[in-house]
Amino acid sequence: SDVYKRQFYGSVMKLYAGFDKADIVVASPLGLKTMNKEDAKLDFLSSIELAFLVHAHLFIYQNLEHLEEVLKQLNKLPTKMEGLANINRIMDLFLDKKGELLRQTVVLTKYKALELNYLLKACSANYMGRFYLSYEYQCLFTRDMISQEKKIYMRKIPVGDIESAHEKKFEFFTKKIWGKLYEALKMYTVVYVPSYFDFVRLRKYFKETHASVGFVSEYTNKKMCQSQRALFETKRFRFLMYTERAHFFELIKLRFARHLIFYGIPKERQFMEEMMGLLSAKREGKVLKVAETQKATVNAQPIEDEPEEMMWDSYVYYTKHDEYELERVVGSAHVKRYLTTETNTSLICVHIH
Repeated sequence: SDVYKRQFYGSVMKLYAGFDKADIVVASPLGLKTMNKEDAKLDFLSSIELAFLVHAHLFIYQNLEHLEEVLKQLNKLPTKMEGLANINRIMDLFLDKKGELLRQTVVLTKYKALELNYLLKACSANYMGRFYLSYEYQCLFTRDMISQEKKIYMRKIPVGDIESAHEKKFEFFTKKIWGKLYEALKMYTVVYVPSYFDFVRLRKYFKETHASVGFVSEYTNKKMCQSQRALFETKRFRFLMYTERAHFFELIKLRFARHLIFYGIPKERQFMEEMMGLLSAKREGKVLKVAETQKATVNAQPIEDEPEEMMWDSYVYYTKHDEYELERVVGSAHVKRYLTTETNTSLICVHIH
C-alpha cells in the first residue's frame, strides 16, 4: 500500500501506517489492551477478517485476561466514524454484528491447553466451525533420558468437576499424601507446582504445619531465590517448592535433586524432561559448590556425599482434567489407560544396565 512509510536500517525493513489505514496489525495483547484504556478505542479491530495467534502457548505464562479482552473486541461496531473513508464499503454482515462468523482465527501453539480451548469457544464462532490439528506423542520416559534405575509413581487424584478440582486436589494431597511423603523423603526433594494459585495454597499450609520447605515462585526476587536454593542444597530445608513459571523465566537454576514431587504435570513436555534431569545431576567431590550463592544471606556449609544405594524416585499426581498434560508425558497411545485406571497408583520403572 502507498500509505506505508518505508524505513531501512541495514537489512531490516520496517513498515508503518496508522491503525485505521493498516492492512496488517502486529501487536501484543497487552499493547492493545493498553491502547484501549488510553481512550484510543480499538475500533480498527472491527473489520478484522483473519486473526493469527502465534506461539499461543506462551500466552499461558502471561496474563490470559489481556488476550481474552482483545479477542472480545474483534469485529465490534466502531464507536466513532473517524477513519472510515467510505461506509458503503463495509459489509452488511459486519454492520449486523455478525463479522465474527466470517473471521478466521488461526491458533499456532506448541501444545493443546484447556485455557486456549476456552478462549476459542468463548471468542471465536466461525460459521464453518472449528478444525484442530494435533500431534501424536510418544512416551517421554525412555532409556536415553534415564541413566540409572529410577522409579516414577503416577497417581490419579479423584476430583469432581473442574470448578472444584483444585480445592479437592489440595484436600486429598494434604490429608492422604503429604504426611507419608514428608516422613519418607528426608532431604533434597523438589516439589514442582504448575499453578501459582496452588503454590500459594500449599505455602500457607506448609507454614502452618512448620514443614521444612523453601519457596521459589515467579514473584521471588533474585537474591531470595539464591538464598532459598542455598538453604535447600545445604540441608537447611528438606524440600524446595518451585513453580512452573519460575522455571519458565529461569529465575534460578536448580542443580540436583534426589526426589521429585510433581503436584501437577508440567504443561511443557520439555520441563518434565529438564526436571527429571536433576536426578542425574552429579556434584563434584564431597563439597557442594555454592559460588553462585555467595551474596545470599545464608552461609552454605559442605555436605557429605549421598549413599549410592539411595533410590531416586519421582511422584507425579494428576486428575482427570489433566488429559493434555498427561498425554505429552505418557504418550498418546497410553493416556486413556491412565485416565480410566481404577488403581490409585501406577509404577513406571526403567532399568538401565
